[in-house]
Order: sequence, then C-alpha cells, then structure tokens
Amino acid sequence: MVLSGQEEDEPRAIRAGLLSLLGTSSAAAPGDLVVDDGPCPYCARHHALVATSPTGRRTYFAVVRHTRLVVYAVSPFPVGLGLAVEDADHPGRARRPARLRAQRGSVSRGRCVRPRDGRVEYLVRYVEAEPSSDCVVSVVWEVPHAPAPSGS
Repeated sequence: MVLSGQEEDEPRAIRAGLLSLLGTSSAAAPGDLVVDDGPCPYCARHHALVATSPTGRRTYFAVVRHTRLVVYAVSPFPVGLGLAVEDADHPGRARRPARLRAQRGSVSRGRCVRPRDGRVEYLVRYVEAEPSSDCVVSVVWEVPHAPAPSGS
C-alpha cells in the first residue's frame, strides 16, 4: 500500500487497511475483530500480533512502514515483517537487518520466556517492495515443525 494525502490521516488509513485485510482473511466484518497488537505481557516487545474473529479464528499479522510505503503480512502462524533501507554504496546489506527485525516479530508469545525445543521452524522470504522505495522487506513465519516419523 502506498499512502497519499494528509499525514494526520495516515495512521487511520494504515489501521483501516489492516482491518480490511484481516476481515477478509478471517471471513469477518472488520468491526467484529478483536485485535491484540499491544506489547507482550512477558517481554514487553510487540510480537505475535493477532486478530480474533467472533468465531474464535485467530489470524496473525504484522505491519511495517517506511515513508509512504506500508507493507502488511497476514498468516495463520505468528509472522513478523522487517524493513531496511538499501545503502546505495553497499547493495544487499539490508537483507540481514530486515530478516532480524522480522524474526523478532514472528516469535509466539510465551516462547520469549521458555526455552526453544525445536518444535517450530522459521520460514524466511524476501519480498519486492515498491521500486522507488529502495527497501528490502523480509517476512518470517514461525511454523510448527512436524518431526519426521521415527524409523524412517
């Protein structure tokens, strides 16, 4: 999404776009969703942001913004987005900071206080941003890992 118009309307436009997308993903009216986008009660960071429909369906989301560019991610699993601006002198160096930012947002709430045990895997994808933005956008999902059956 590329914003246009007055700066004071931008937060409302970002929120409206997010609610519209979440409503479509959850098969619910945007006004019926309960959105939890506050800090984690365990670590005070913003991660595992979720919208819950009236039927109890949970949809995870993430939002990043750079100037007028807004990027949304919606997933059935905890998802994070990272955005970094490319340095003209060092192209490609923005991928790592974008990935690290995305990974911080994709961690399930509660996992930040208990040890990891290998039952999740992280999928990382880099997505194209608007060409004029000079940004690298990374999406990271935390997906439950199904171990291979024993004896295989």
